[in-house]
Amino acid sequence: MRTVRLLLEKDDVGDIIECPDGIDVLEKAVDVKPDLILMDIMMPKVGGLEAFRCLKASPITAEIPVIMRTAKGDQGLLQQAKEA
Repeated sequence: MRTVRLLLEKDDVGDIIECPDGIDVLEKAVDVKPDLILMDIMMPKVGGLEAFRCLKASPITAEIPVIMRTAKGDQGLLQQAKEA
């Protein structure tokens, strides 16, 4: 994610908030209501797929666009992300 952050900062996209795990993503999404969430599928505590489902289930965060990324080439995991 460091490379992604550097690219975003170079393009001056605005404030960037990093979260160390899925629980922090869920908490920050409610508190900050970001314009976009970019998160990895593989995260500690609460994984990206579960965090995504929680975000979309909440009326507070359901409208926030989410881009999920992963370095894993697991086709099953990618299909689960698409279905979510």
